[in-house]
Amino acid sequence: MPLKSPKWRRHGLWLAFLAVIAPLGILLFLQYRTLRRLQDVSKTAQATVYENYLGAIVSEVRYFYLTRAETVLDVSSSALARQDLEEIRRDWQRADLDGVKRLYLLSNADTQRLLIFDPVTRDFETDVDLRESQSIVRGATLWVSAVSAIGDRKDSPRLRVDERDTDFRQILKPILDDRGQAIGVAGMVLDEDYVKRALLPMAIQNALPTYFQDASRNDIMLQIRDSDDRIIMGTRRTDVKGEPIRLTFPFVFRDWTLEIRGATPAPAQLLQANFALWITLSLLVAGVLAVAIALALSAAARTMQLSEMKTDFVSNVSHELRTPVASIRVFGELLRGGRVQSAEKVREYGAAIEAESRRLSDLIDNVLDFARIESGQKTYRPVPADLQPLVQGVVDIFRGRTHDSGHDLVVEMPRESLPAVLIDAEALGLALNNLLDNAVKYSGDSRRVFLRLLSSPGSVIIEVQDEGIGIPVEEQAKIFERFHRVGTGSVHDVKGSGLGLAIVQHIMKAHHGRVVVESQPGKGSTFRLQFPVARTHPANGTTTETMTARRVPIPEGEPDPRVERG
Repeated sequence: MPLKSPKWRRHGLWLAFLAVIAPLGILLFLQYRTLRRLQDVSKTAQATVYENYLGAIVSEVRYFYLTRAETVLDVSSSALARQDLEEIRRDWQRADLDGVKRLYLLSNADTQRLLIFDPVTRDFETDVDLRESQSIVRGATLWVSAVSAIGDRKDSPRLRVDERDTDFRQILKPILDDRGQAIGVAGMVLDEDYVKRALLPMAIQNALPTYFQDASRNDIMLQIRDSDDRIIMGTRRTDVKGEPIRLTFPFVFRDWTLEIRGATPAPAQLLQANFALWITLSLLVAGVLAVAIALALSAAARTMQLSEMKTDFVSNVSHELRTPVASIRVFGELLRGGRVQSAEKVREYGAAIEAESRRLSDLIDNVLDFARIESGQKTYRPVPADLQPLVQGVVDIFRGRTHDSGHDLVVEMPRESLPAVLIDAEALGLALNNLLDNAVKYSGDSRRVFLRLLSSPGSVIIEVQDEGIGIPVEEQAKIFERFHRVGTGSVHDVKGSGLGLAIVQHIMKAHHGRVVVESQPGKGSTFRLQFPVARTHPANGTTTETMTARRVPIPEGEPDPRVERG
């Protein structure tokens, strides 16, 4: 059965990722919708509780004054017609007059006689406040006229509330004769102080057990406001924020408004807080799971990529090995068979065999060095040295190798001496050879390669520059990864092992230096090896820095802080 291609394996990983994330997203959406609905229902239920509580308070006030007016103001029309005040006095003296500031009678006779009863003295009084009497007469006269016009009808109102003058709020009841004609009005002036002092507190406390538990009864803010939004009375709590629930009084004190706010979290608020917590936890779990899946996908993708890169490496190395071996074999067979008679041809074939052997040796050296690096057995023996003669030696050997290729190696070195650096000469040769070899291979149509030796504060720099095909920006951080090959066609056509720059980076790390690349596609590339200057002892000028050989792992994907991109 054929193996699946890496492309299909990557697609399978993404499908697995979607198969896990999609149900999780649907679950989060359903949970969000359910919690949102529950939150709305709970909020509505809480508002209903508050409204019912306020309704119970205003209903008790309404019932108190409605029953009191129906009972106390039920004056006998015959007694009023006979002017029998004694009978009326006895009835009002026996009545419960809490919440009543005044009682009064206004006859509908020509004289319109006004009689006022004081609940405190329990008797009619003659010394009456002028403003109060005027307010009573004005309201009663209008009411008598309205009742007389309506006549004795079943739908005619029996009680009327007059609150045009809020200092003298009145409840009036017409006194009708046998023919249904109004012969007078009985009324009461409400005692506002009693309402604030006794009636409302009692109504508030009576309704509490029905709608609130013991622990939450003192945690509500209840206020009563007048038409000017002034607070008439309220509970001790005044520090509660939030949206209030309001209700007006329906019978008396109709310009007053009850307002309630919950000090403790209402069920809707508790649900909202829990809702946010649940959603946060769900998103956190989903995020952790998504990150874990993404990391697993990344690791799997990286593993597959590394496997592909190793496969390409084996293919490239196999090709690189076969090419020089084949060339050496062909030239060797020609020389052994005596087919070459010319001395010039013998030298030519001998030079080709030498060049191919050197190429084969370099490739084997790279592979062996990489193997030692991977196993942690690669060591360096740095000594203080001047880079100029070391670099010149590498240049001389490299020029001999590229003599027949037509490439021109331009070397620029300073005339003055450079500071000494701690360097392993063999490692320097390997790194510089790899950079020069890459510069030649990727020079494209150009035949010039530049090598410069520079000095900067605290470091000595070797710079290798070509005028070739260049490296795309997105590839510049990856070229130092083991087995990596630039994916663009013009670069990928050049054969190689994919180990050269990885080895260069390892050497620079081991020497506490760094490698810097600057490149633009079509304009060439510049690689800089920056070596730190060796510290010297102030007394005798000897170097004191030593370098311990250790394994420096070559990265597989992460950018290295010692590698800079231009």
